[in-house]
Amino acid sequence: MIDATLKECLRQSRPVYIQIPCDMVKVKVMAPASPITLSLPKIDESFERELVHRLATRIQNSKKPMILVDAFAGRFGTKDEINQLVRLTGFPTLTTLGGKGLVNEDLPKFHGSSLGLAGEPAQQAWAQSRDLVLRFGPLDSDANTFGSTTIPDPHITVAFEKYSISMGGKDLPFGGNRALPVKSILRKLVGQLKTCKLPVPEPYPEKCISLKTMQKMLLPPEKDSIIDQYSFWLRVSNFIREGDIVMAETGTATHGSQSLVLPNDTVFINSSIWLSIGYTLAACQGAALAQSEMFEDKTRRPGRTILFEGDGSFQMTAQAVSDIIRNKLDVIIFVLNNSGYTIERLIHGPNESYNDIQPWRILEAPGYFGAPKDDPSYPVRTLLAENWGQLRDAFENPGLKEGKGLNIVEVKMEMDDAPKTLRTFVDRVTRKINSGEA
Repeated sequence: MIDATLKECLRQSRPVYIQIPCDMVKVKVMAPASPITLSLPKIDESFERELVHRLATRIQNSKKPMILVDAFAGRFGTKDEINQLVRLTGFPTLTTLGGKGLVNEDLPKFHGSSLGLAGEPAQQAWAQSRDLVLRFGPLDSDANTFGSTTIPDPHITVAFEKYSISMGGKDLPFGGNRALPVKSILRKLVGQLKTCKLPVPEPYPEKCISLKTMQKMLLPPEKDSIIDQYSFWLRVSNFIREGDIVMAETGTATHGSQSLVLPNDTVFINSSIWLSIGYTLAACQGAALAQSEMFEDKTRRPGRTILFEGDGSFQMTAQAVSDIIRNKLDVIIFVLNNSGYTIERLIHGPNESYNDIQPWRILEAPGYFGAPKDDPSYPVRTLLAENWGQLRDAFENPGLKEGKGLNIVEVKMEMDDAPKTLRTFVDRVTRKINSGEA
């Protein structure tokens, strides 16, 4: 039972549960005779060739293709194959809110996040005019799709799930098997497309300015000027490097982080399903521990664990700092202090007291939770950034750049400041509700 449950956990990339009677807890069971195998039953090779040929033909016959990489693609283990496909085809590629970081952002045909109602009207009009969308790892939650406005027309979509592929809204035949080896099929599809003449897609809309262009357009900030959401995410991108794990909390951080310019081989983690504030502080503990163990096992390159979290979310799960200290994990936490629940202020009650929180002395958290003082093996570093000058100094701090030990940077922002995409989305949804359309 245990082996079968673990097998499904690994195969389906989902949580599993085992209920054991209390009188069996101390009972010894036989160890498995062989390692857990995760391979799928093989499908008929002629059927697989036919399926790959059908997909390749659909791609060849398109005139306005695009690639949309969604949140579950990373969980399904198809990241490498997707990037090969993006590089080979040269098709314009977007990621969803939850798919951020799955595509190498240095690729010339990567055009950032699909923002639907929250983005440039030119982007949404362009996306809706496609005649083929290759969609990987769909996650159709309301938050991830900006109110379903990024979901492509199923009639022109080829959707790749973990063990199934649908074309035109209908699942492709399984050839007598319950599951398709999608990862294997993608590899063979890439191989076949190398011998095909591929369509040359039309240019991406010029009105949709790339994040790298936005970075270049930024003027040097005044030393004493207030830190703003728009500039913060573009500038902090320069602090991130290859190998880092970057996490963004629910709220303004999730939306603002879509403006990060991520280096290649960066793992990006956010939530676009449950939106439970505070989860990333505990999750960052797990990510840092996994990163450390994988580096020791030589299965991952060195890197830092970096978290962006709001002050309200920090208060929900602050005890996770204690576990980080106890396990001596290396983390960098940017606490974005905007005096309460800014995302809730945008939705309802901008001046209501229920969106306020009790101010904390955030930088005293390590001491409260028993962090060591002056321990070279586990340094503790706290920095306050109330303006651009102080934040620039923080970015240049050698210890912070190295990322060893516990590092907390409190970044002060205006209470009513929010990422443009979040503000636009809330405004448009509110107008829609008030007009009776929703």
